[in-house]
Amino acid sequence: VRRQLLRLYGTVLPTLEPRELAPFVPLAVIFTCSAMTHILDDIRADAVKFLDLLADAAPATVAQFAPRVLPSFFSLLETSTAAADGARTEANARTALLSQGRRLAILRSCHKFLCVFTRPLVPSSDALAFMAPPPAPPVACTEQLFFPDTTAPFAALNLFGEADAGSSPDADAATDTAGAVRAQSTAALDRLFPFLQATWIESAAIFAGGNISADDSLQLCSLTLQTLQVLWRAVYANAVPPHETRLIGFLRQCSTFFPFGKDYSGDTAVEDALLALNTRVCELAALVQLGTEVDSNVDALASSDVNSSSEAKPSSDVGLVRVFKRATRFMLQTLGHKQTRLVRHEQFGELLAVAWQLARGGGRSDAEQLLTAVMYYAGVCPLASPSKTLAIRFLTCIIDAQWTRVPEPGALD
Repeated sequence: VRRQLLRLYGTVLPTLEPRELAPFVPLAVIFTCSAMTHILDDIRADAVKFLDLLADAAPATVAQFAPRVLPSFFSLLETSTAAADGARTEANARTALLSQGRRLAILRSCHKFLCVFTRPLVPSSDALAFMAPPPAPPVACTEQLFFPDTTAPFAALNLFGEADAGSSPDADAATDTAGAVRAQSTAALDRLFPFLQATWIESAAIFAGGNISADDSLQLCSLTLQTLQVLWRAVYANAVPPHETRLIGFLRQCSTFFPFGKDYSGDTAVEDALLALNTRVCELAALVQLGTEVDSNVDALASSDVNSSSEAKPSSDVGLVRVFKRATRFMLQTLGHKQTRLVRHEQFGELLAVAWQLARGGGRSDAEQLLTAVMYYAGVCPLASPSKTLAIRFLTCIIDAQWTRVPEPGALD
């Protein structure tokens, strides 16, 4: 009966408008979350499928119930990896034995919901939204007094209980929403990271051998990095701070087999999955590089004398810098003279974002090589292709940033 009902919902829900579903979503979410924690595996699996249908039909409405939905996913995905203190529960013992197929289905649904939930933090659907200029600083109160350029220049003083002209209810609501999403994303990262790390360690063994195929292990690796990417973008938009040891440690774990499938050639789906994996690792490396600000000269770090009077970098920085260099090298091989195939323009847009982040965090030499690689790739793209247009826009934004804006600190100034 449940399966037939799911088929019916799968046919009817896509035909309805979100506003028509909105009055029924709260009750549907309550029953769905109850089913997601049911003792029977089949009921839990069907509940996850129904939540996917709801998220596709009314994403904005379903996202409002994240405080209720996310804990249900936690109960499904948490493992006993953090139960060293003996607080292992029956639920943890049960979910620790999830098959790869069941774990893949739950993780795929969790990733979809996190994408819907964190959508308010996505600035734009434009592929070059990461190059948007920073918002202008607010005008000081004294400047408003002597140089009134707003409809209510004295509103900042709040003399008569008037609203500040520099803000609006919509802007305040958007700020509150973004803050709530970021706070819940931080909690989700805390809860999901042990499971994601354990899943990665188990599934990444596929890269140890030379036989890579489009099986559940490769899909689990892809979904693990996709889910972590959604979370680190929501929590740390521009840089991963040094105190975030979990993501930095995870980056070190990824470096064991990075770049993944270096010499692989065969199935196009596998090649696309490997490119996406490598691109996400490069993005994490770039964000860690921007946040830690370690010296990019790996040779100087490796040969530094800890007994010298000058301040020496910790030995762990040498390993991080090597990861940064390997990420830069991968981008140069993918976009530069050694590239072997052209990628789709969606993939090229993701590569551009990572190249920009690596160029900002690296040294001047790395930045010049990365930009040269982008120009080379743009040159070999077919005429009037979306990738060539995107590359021209990318270079135009760089020129505009250099000549018409206040330069930001970094290697590209």
